[in-house]
Amino acid sequence: MQQQRKNQTAYSKQAEMDEAIDRVNNFINCLNIKKNRKEELKRIVDLIQISYHKALDDKFHMEIKNVEVQKKFNKVTQALKDLREESGKVSAELDVLKCKFEEFQNENKTIQNGNKKIQNENKIIQNKNQELEKNMTEVRKELYHIKYLNFQTYLNTPTTTTTTDSDINRPLRVLIIKRHKNIDTIIDGKIESGCCRVGDRCLIMPNRTCVEVTNIYYEDIETDSCDCGKNVRLKLNNIEEEISPGFILCNVQQDPCRVGRVFDAQVTIIEHQSIICPGYSAVLHIHAAITKVQLKQIIRLIDHETGNTIQEHPTFIKQGQIVIARFELLQSGEAICMETFKDYPQLGRFTLRNASQTVALGNVLEIIE
Repeated sequence: MQQQRKNQTAYSKQAEMDEAIDRVNNFINCLNIKKNRKEELKRIVDLIQISYHKALDDKFHMEIKNVEVQKKFNKVTQALKDLREESGKVSAELDVLKCKFEEFQNENKTIQNGNKKIQNENKIIQNKNQELEKNMTEVRKELYHIKYLNFQTYLNTPTTTTTTDSDINRPLRVLIIKRHKNIDTIIDGKIESGCCRVGDRCLIMPNRTCVEVTNIYYEDIETDSCDCGKNVRLKLNNIEEEISPGFILCNVQQDPCRVGRVFDAQVTIIEHQSIICPGYSAVLHIHAAITKVQLKQIIRLIDHETGNTIQEHPTFIKQGQIVIARFELLQSGEAICMETFKDYPQLGRFTLRNASQTVALGNVLEIIE
């Protein structure tokens, strides 16, 4: 409406201007002047009219532009109002976030204090663990020494037992420890049972080689005979085959030493990091013989205190357990001299070793093959 009023006012003013121009032109026509002068005056009036119309047009356009600018200004003002409202909302949200952030900081401080307490407790626990580890190391050392002493006692038991009449009257068993180089007829050994005399005809097991004892030396003194429990040096004849430590000299007229490659034994695992399953191989040390064996079968697990069977055919064994197991020599066709622990403890007792570690101690229970 306001714009229409402005337009109407502009049209009325233009009409008044046109009317005044007409009056001026009539007035010029009535003047008594030269024609050239009249035309010049009319041109001046026309220029004034044109300038006036141009001024009106410029004013009109300026008003239109002012209207557009006013509209844009109103839009900007409204946008500013909206922005202020949004800013107020954002400020409120910022205040809420500040409150939450303060709460978070307080909770974080509480958590940090709790973490410090936990760290202190962890340090205390670590110190206690270090002390326990030191104590455990000492205990392990003591246990190792105990095992070592028990092991030495276990090994030395046969040599410390006294010789009895029953041992002397038993079949001859001379454990061959050494054969002298370049002297094929002289061996060093220990008489484990029976009595050895000059002139005895004997068998060297496991080769079953027949020999004759021609000389006996005990502590570098030649003698006619020697009883069990003594380390002797024997001179033999008719030796044609190789003799190795672990061979046994037996009397031809009495029961010869048994020979085996598969045997059942009671075994105590004294030291091994991992479990032991069938197929496990180790080095067998039995009297003076050394060879490789393989665990073929775990027959049963034995209780430490009662000796009763705990489990039949377990799948594996580990450190500290006692089992009845079956072993076989690894080398094909190999056989060694052995006796059951019940009959000849010195010849039926063995150890299993892996590298430099003693894995187990055992006693031969039965020779299977």
